[in-house]
Amino acid sequence: MANFKNLLRIQQCLLEKTDEIEELKRKKQTLFNDITVNGKEIISLYFEIEFKKLELMHIKREQITELKKSNDVYNRTIYQQQLNRLQNINEKCISLLVKRLFEEGYGQELRTRGLVPQFNNTELWSTRRFFNIESSIGGNH
Repeated sequence: MANFKNLLRIQQCLLEKTDEIEELKRKKQTLFNDITVNGKEIISLYFEIEFKKLELMHIKREQITELKKSNDVYNRTIYQQQLNRLQNINEKCISLLVKRLFEEGYGQELRTRGLVPQFNNTELWSTRRFFNIESSIGGNH
């Protein structure tokens, strides 16, 4: 029963986050009426939407974790395999989006929002080393 309540809570969070993203998109769209005046706000809203998408992926991560605990499935092996595939896709999406936001200069904002682990000042920060992007997408960036 606790698993069901957690999944229900997660589903509500997913819906709320999706609504937030849609509202930001509508707000951004109205700004396109005068791009020269609203250029900075359009860019700001674009990145705010990207942060909301990242938050949504973190909620999906939590949902997958809860779903993995479920025992009342027809074929547990296939169920777990499918969830593992879904988890891998979600984690790659998170890594790529975090990498892009870091490259755009939003590293501190990511840390402030709790979307990446905190590091002490003596540690060298390397997004490629931390997220191992080259090996996950098969290219050199």
